[in-house]
Amino acid sequence: MRIARLAAGMPAAATVTFFLFLGMMTLITVEYREEAPIPDYDLDIFPTVEVIDEPVRDRDIDTVQPVEPPPPPPRINVANAAVDAAPASVDLGGLPDLGGVELSQTSFAMPDNRDETPIVRIPPEYPPSLLARNIEGSCLVTYDIAANGQPFNVAANCTNAGFVRAAERSVQGWRFNPRREGGENVVRSGRQTTVTFEIDA
Repeated sequence: MRIARLAAGMPAAATVTFFLFLGMMTLITVEYREEAPIPDYDLDIFPTVEVIDEPVRDRDIDTVQPVEPPPPPPRINVANAAVDAAPASVDLGGLPDLGGVELSQTSFAMPDNRDETPIVRIPPEYPPSLLARNIEGSCLVTYDIAANGQPFNVAANCTNAGFVRAAERSVQGWRFNPRREGGENVVRSGRQTTVTFEIDA
């Protein structure tokens, strides 16, 4: 039975195989076409370079006339001053009473005791946000003064919190003649001042 089926299928398989073979031959067959001739090119490997005559430049340089050097600067005789030529004392004449400051004809003595006095007081910078809203106010600023006259421990208590930074920065830039006790500069603690912020009319 199996041999009969195989024998019956052989012709059909051979027919299909034959047509497949013909189809493959058709696909791979390439038509021959004659190639176009390649033109001949004349290539000169060692070409001849044409020499171009360069114009001759005029290289004659005019003779430079000699110039007389300028006369030397005049010599100035300067007398050498001795280092110790300053007088040992200066006559100040009659001196007024300066209240605690002792002056003599040849000396200047600082007082042993004095209170601090301001030298530089920088006005505060108005905060732009408060200025735009026409807000005025004031600050009570507490600070200490060091022996060199510089404020420290600066703290401001203001009617508006927007003025605190401006008031503290202003006082930090102030400078003082420091307080003197027993002939020496000392720290002054607990100073207070009022910083006012007002808009000019």
